[in-house]
Amino acid sequence: MKLSVIISLVGWVVLITPVSAQEIEQPQTIFQRDTTYHRGKFFSPELRMHFYGSDLETAASPLLGASFGWVFNRSFMVGISGFGKIASTRYRANYTQHNDNGQVLEERHPMGLGYGYGGLLLAYVLQSNRSVHITFPVLIGLGTSNEYEIEPDGDHGTTINSPGFFILEPGVSAEFNLLQDLRLELGLTYRYLDTSRFEQLDAGSLNGLGMRAAVKFGKL
Repeated sequence: MKLSVIISLVGWVVLITPVSAQEIEQPQTIFQRDTTYHRGKFFSPELRMHFYGSDLETAASPLLGASFGWVFNRSFMVGISGFGKIASTRYRANYTQHNDNGQVLEERHPMGLGYGYGGLLLAYVLQSNRSVHITFPVLIGLGTSNEYEIEPDGDHGTTINSPGFFILEPGVSAEFNLLQDLRLELGLTYRYLDTSRFEQLDAGSLNGLGMRAAVKFGKL
């Protein structure tokens, strides 16, 4: 009698064990949501520095801006970015500057340039769970600019042209996971501007390297 009871208990254990394992490891279904998939949001204020060709008097200019968007599976980012110059870029135009009496002050007129741009941000994040990892962002957008005369006293003079432009700005950055929802990003970019509408400046003047520093907040 005791032996039969023991055999029965062992049989029940054998039968129950696979069921328990199935309860822990859920079967895959067609309509069930994948709980391992991650989707988050981010906001990122940013400082950029653009470097210019040697024919411009200003070697580099700072820009301020921000980005926001969505993170998919901690690997891909899609968002919107926008930036604007916070200091004028000086250069010389190919015409003379005269004073009120008609005297020639400068053979090549001193000019100032301001611009801003924004557009679609795409990025691939490599091994984002590591404390230090690499990102590959690219910005595809449009911008507007302001070419204006600089008066003899240094004031903003007459605007001679306000061309729009297309910009493509890929880059590579090192990203540091400071906290679960806070990251620091430091990197380099290279910008390609369509300068066909600029009156005095060409691609060699405005295309070039850039540096960026950004702080990223959100569900990352």
